[in-house]
Amino acid sequence: MNDYEKAKKRYNKLMNELGYKHLTIGEPLSSEDTSGYKIENMVAEMKTLIDTFDQFEHVNYGWKQEEPQRVRNYMNRINRFIKKYDE
Repeated sequence: MNDYEKAKKRYNKLMNELGYKHLTIGEPLSSEDTSGYKIENMVAEMKTLIDTFDQFEHVNYGWKQEEPQRVRNYMNRINRFIKKYDE
């Protein structure tokens, strides 16, 4: 499995778990907009996603307040993805 396939697998797993199935790549509920995604696109989506946890008006901010430990675990996984694949 090459780097792209590994990144895609991790990316899809996180997006599915977080309820962003439309942002997955090559899955039944994937948006057509993601079909040409490269690793850089996945990293950009993850950076955008991590920012939503600190945006007061975003639903993820509220989730962070209600379930801080669970959200912290997801944020750690997202940050590890970014660190590994951001060039």
